[in-house]
Amino acid sequence: MNRLHRLLAGFAVLTLVLAACTGGEEEAGPTELWGAPTGTEGQALTGFIDVYNTETESNITYVPVAEFEEQLRIQVDAGNPPGLAFTPQPASICAYADEGHLVSLEDMEFDIAAMETNHSK
Repeated sequence: MNRLHRLLAGFAVLTLVLAACTGGEEEAGPTELWGAPTGTEGQALTGFIDVYNTETESNITYVPVAEFEEQLRIQVDAGNPPGLAFTPQPASICAYADEGHLVSLEDMEFDIAAMETNHSK
């Protein structure tokens, strides 16, 4: 499987998780998802999200961020983190967890049982 397919597969899992929290209540605007892929990969993710939004009536907007790791750190340190971030280096979240900046899916009121039932593990 080439790099783009692996990226899309990983993103698909994340997007399915995100979509689980977008239903139910009316939202003021789209759920913004920060991510590192820009250029062609960012466009591919945007296309995937557009199709997913149509199929699931979700409202996710992908925000490609150049220099993702640096910009994420700046936003977190300034007290203005993105609501959701899709990191290309999963281990990079360990520092944020150690600092108490992460919120569990349960605390975000995700229905974990419903996610496991409705989406691929």
